[in-house]
Amino acid sequence: MSQNPSSTAECRSDPHFEVETLLADHGVAERQRLLHSTSWRADGPHVVLTYIAVFDPAGLVVETYPDALPLGDELLQAVGRPPTNHAADAPLPRYIDVLTHAVRHLRFLLDYDATARAATPQALARHLMRLTPALAGLYAAQHEEG
Repeated sequence: MSQNPSSTAECRSDPHFEVETLLADHGVAERQRLLHSTSWRADGPHVVLTYIAVFDPAGLVVETYPDALPLGDELLQAVGRPPTNHAADAPLPRYIDVLTHAVRHLRFLLDYDATARAATPQALARHLMRLTPALAGLYAAQHEEG
């Protein structure tokens, strides 16, 4: 678990602590290497915070998570870009858009966050290096009123 002060008893309702608790509940907290908040979005009356966790797998990822699929160009091309929205409206990202943003955010950290880069396993870093680092860009197409 993190040694961050936000994990102390006084902050038991802190979102980061909640994520650490979920990781512990799933048995991966001890293998955690990096935990990073990547975005937030409205979901009805709620706010959803998105975190991405990097941890050492217990073996090959495909052995530990047999249903896992790679996030690569083929998948991104198949799902296409998210629908655009008017400049004054809130975007409505799909789950795949949230995932894509989180993974591209990890790639961004490799270039701009030395601590995150050092915590990223070499195999993951090699995979991420094939992506374009970005914090934004899913909505590069201009919205057309229709």
